[in-house]
Amino acid sequence: MLPIQRQREKRRLEVYKLHFENGMPATRIAQLMNVDRNTINKDLKFLYRQALNDYYLDEMSLDDILDKQLVRLEAQRDRLGLYLSDAKDVTNKVTIERLIADIDFRVLTAVEKISHNTGQFWDQIIRAANKIAENNNLRIRYTSLFELQKISIDSRKSLDEIREDALIEKKGNR
Repeated sequence: MLPIQRQREKRRLEVYKLHFENGMPATRIAQLMNVDRNTINKDLKFLYRQALNDYYLDEMSLDDILDKQLVRLEAQRDRLGLYLSDAKDVTNKVTIERLIADIDFRVLTAVEKISHNTGQFWDQIIRAANKIAENNNLRIRYTSLFELQKISIDSRKSLDEIREDALIEKKGNR
């Protein structure tokens, strides 16, 4: 390996630690390492691309990908917990606590998005099943694939209206 390649790998390893493990932004890394910000941005782009290659999307289920990411976040959170216990001044403690809170927030946001997307997915399937029933002049409609309850067309329309009203009310309360 050429000396320049070794330097690049060493720099990228340091950028990896500072950004992914310590949550430091590119501009701060560039200042700290006394390296041009564009170089750090290129390193981060390379590292993100490399991280994506760790996910074999053809071979991994969504659960596998989520488990892998959650393990990474938990490992990062654990390291931050150790740093927090070693931190002496208040500024460092607050910074580390914010990073821990950010990790917790990311986990909760991911769970919420998954839950929301799952609901949308099942709603689309229910709409498709009801569209098939309508096209075939069937007198049944489905409210939920989990329940697989047959209901009348009028009942389905009433349920749709109630759901729409609830969504409008929910959006109004935000």
